[in-house]
Amino acid sequence: MAQTTRGEMLSSNLSSAPSTSFSVPESSPDFDPLEPDVDGTGDTSPSIDYAGYEGIDWNRLAGFSIRKHRKRARTGWVWEHGFDIENTDSGHRYWLCKLCHRKKTTITHMYDAASTSQANSHMEEVHHVCKGGPMLPQRKKQRTLLNMVDLDTHQPKDQALMNAFISSFDPLRFQHLLIRWVSCDNIPFHKLESPYFRDLMAYANSAIVDSGSVPTHSTIRDWIVRSFNRHKGVVTELLRRSLSRINVSFDAWSSRKFMSLLGLTVHFLDDEGNFRTFLLGLPRIEGRHCGENLADRVSEILHEYGLEDRVGYFVTDNAESNDTCLEDLGRELGFKKQHRRLRCCGHIINLVARSILFGTDADAFEEDCQADKEIQDEVKLWRSKGPIGKLHNTVHWVERSGQRIERLHKLQSIENTALGLEDKTTYDVVMDNATRWNSSEAMMERAYTLRNALDSLVQAEVTEWSQYVARRTQNGAKPMPKKCRKKPTIVDDRMAAEDWSVIAEYLAILKPLKIATKRLEGRPREGKFGAIWEVLLTMEWLLKHLEEAKLQHERDEEPYLRIGCNLGWMKLDQYYALTEDSPAYLASLVLHPAFRWSTVESQWSDHPDWLTRGRTAVQELWEEYRSLPIEQDTIPEQPTVSRMTTDLDDFMASIRKLGAQPAPSVQ
Repeated sequence: MAQTTRGEMLSSNLSSAPSTSFSVPESSPDFDPLEPDVDGTGDTSPSIDYAGYEGIDWNRLAGFSIRKHRKRARTGWVWEHGFDIENTDSGHRYWLCKLCHRKKTTITHMYDAASTSQANSHMEEVHHVCKGGPMLPQRKKQRTLLNMVDLDTHQPKDQALMNAFISSFDPLRFQHLLIRWVSCDNIPFHKLESPYFRDLMAYANSAIVDSGSVPTHSTIRDWIVRSFNRHKGVVTELLRRSLSRINVSFDAWSSRKFMSLLGLTVHFLDDEGNFRTFLLGLPRIEGRHCGENLADRVSEILHEYGLEDRVGYFVTDNAESNDTCLEDLGRELGFKKQHRRLRCCGHIINLVARSILFGTDADAFEEDCQADKEIQDEVKLWRSKGPIGKLHNTVHWVERSGQRIERLHKLQSIENTALGLEDKTTYDVVMDNATRWNSSEAMMERAYTLRNALDSLVQAEVTEWSQYVARRTQNGAKPMPKKCRKKPTIVDDRMAAEDWSVIAEYLAILKPLKIATKRLEGRPREGKFGAIWEVLLTMEWLLKHLEEAKLQHERDEEPYLRIGCNLGWMKLDQYYALTEDSPAYLASLVLHPAFRWSTVESQWSDHPDWLTRGRTAVQELWEEYRSLPIEQDTIPEQPTVSRMTTDLDDFMASIRKLGAQPAPSVQ
């Protein structure tokens, strides 16, 4: 007969005995019913293992033995974790904790077997195991602000105070505020299930948790959808009673997970003359971003809100698909695409700035930058763009190393101390990207401020490389060996004083574009700051600025600024000419009481053909509106908000003065 090992015997007995399987809880790493004595401190005297008593040390149990007689089988779960032993003198039966016995605890945990309640309590309290298996870690009850007040509800005043405190919590109001926070701050839904967030809510007011006001990720989504549907009727009524046509802006966008969405926003004056903006829809775009596909999504939203007969103008970017989209919508809703299509001025300024910075091939340059390539190739690509490219390479070189960033801050601190500056603040460089011109402007602005520290940082690399080359070539006496260090790319990107001068000039050229973007990107208030009448004047101001910049840099030795200004002017002039397609631009200016036709006549005195076509277009637009009823109620004037003026404000003020003067006669 084959010999049975101790492990096999134990395994056989455990598998045949009735038990409830369980895993060792994480909160009780010491709980292991099969853990052997490995510390070498146990008694080494011979010991015989009996079935069900494996691992028991009888030398520590003088006066006890195996249970001799059993009237009935042991069925309680607790016997899986204890030895059934008997006092040889009294014959009394005991439950001995297996784990404590094997751990050789100072106290022998054995309990009267007549009742297993003590054994149960021992397993739950000491080893965190119950009938169902491992117990989850018990968390202490969260102490709340209300607990800290220590109110005695047996006292009438305290009772009234507690009732007032509890009743002051409005679950519906809390739900509204929670929805607003999640929606406006783009909070991921699953964050509401965080135990730390829930602890915070319970600490602030236990009624938040007690009333079930902290939702799960699926519940908050349902709340938001219900809230949206609840408010849809209110928005629909506001749209129906609007004083103006409903103007629409839309744009397609793809998420990081490549989900394509179309955001559609409406802009109008409500029945009290207040400017309103609402996001009406964010539908998913199935398939390509073609014009027909976009038109279907836009049309669905317009019909959903009953706007098909009240649509005004459309603001979109300059993508060709938007032209196709508006052509389809024009055929469906009965309007002329050219008249109703307004172009996003921020997008136009972005194209102008990128032409100044990167030239005629700005789009191709962006694609090259985004294509997969070695860092070495990308560095060469940027370096070909002159000082801007060299600065780009320098900034990205700094950001690729924590040591270089740390060194840059130390160099700034040294400079601040040497200059005796009170402000000892040091700064990081600002990274740019190839798609947004203002990121390049921000990069240049910060780098120009840090130019001394950046020069010192790069010069250290140049010096180290020069010394290395001198050693390997014996000060130029020998050629560079084939096996040597690769030349650091930053050596060829060192900014000279002339390069920094070019950067300063770029900043001066781009500043008006930044002012114009800020002026036109906001929601109009007080009849300006994004109002359509400002578009032509802003373009005129920028064209004048770029013309002056072209003349200023006409004789520069390096062509970057001269070519950039010329390309920027050409791009802006292209879109200035396209404003003629929609009479809304010109009509909004001539109907402005501070400008009128006299302003346009003074600005276009050298282009009488523009004036002729403009008058005809505005007259045709006027005929569309002249028969509409006019509300007699006066719209209350909004309070004026003081603000700092810019060069653009000064330009508009000067144009206003010119408009007040008699216009020259047009032959």
